Amino acid sequence: MTLDQASSGKIDIAGIIAQTLQAARRNLGVKLGIATLLSGIPNGLATLLQAGRDEEVDPGTAGPLLLLTLLGVIGSVFVEIVIIRMTAREREGGTGALGSDLADGLRGFFPVLGLSILMGLAILLGMLLLLVPGLLLATAWTVLVPVAVLERGGFFATFSRSADLTRGSRWRVLGFWWLLGGCVLLVGIPLMAGFGILAPAVSAVGAVAPLLVAVISLLGGAASMLGATALAILYDELRSRSGEAADGLAPA
Repeated sequence: MTLDQASSGKIDIAGIIAQTLQAARRNLGVKLGIATLLSGIPNGLATLLQAGRDEEVDPGTAGPLLLLTLLGVIGSVFVEIVIIRMTAREREGGTGALGSDLADGLRGFFPVLGLSILMGLAILLGMLLLLVPGLLLATAWTVLVPVAVLERGGFFATFSRSADLTRGSRWRVLGFWWLLGGCVLLVGIPLMAGFGILAPAVSAVGAVAPLLVAVISLLGGAASMLGATALAILYDELRSRSGEAADGLAPA
């Protein structure tokens, strides 16, 4: 964030995306491996299990599908906590504490899961009533998880803290997520299209299903990693906008 932007209270959308990509490249193998293993693979298997099914529930796949979906949710929450912690540590100049980050992920899992479920239900209710209230809540609480992971405040105080940080920047926050999502789609769609072109040749050797799971898992893991990194960077930039510790993320 530049001095002009800090003084005007505006966050730099392009700058946050650039910082997100830069932060994601640090220890990329470790981050992508964790995200793919814990989030990408369960979701990839669930996608394959659903492929070609009718809307009618198949009793033979309902149980495995439910289990994979549950594992995907659990893995996604854990990945968010770990990647946010790793990003915070790296931006503060720390190295070599993956074990501590994983331990923090385990300790913080249930509080973050509870916050995420409550936030999701509130946003869903807002979406059902009218689209705009749901979007407003999603934007106001967009840094709820980084606040919970890095500040460890009270349950309801975490919602207030996220709302305070995003106040005055919510249109830009919304624009940031739209732009980042568009960038992800620009990369993901061509990759899936390329796989579709190669699928007939791959199916000739009987490897289309495993390769499809691998591709979907890797893309899902990359998206999960990038999203968690973006949350950490956005949180830091919002704190900087409000005049808090502009040179690093909040210590736990």
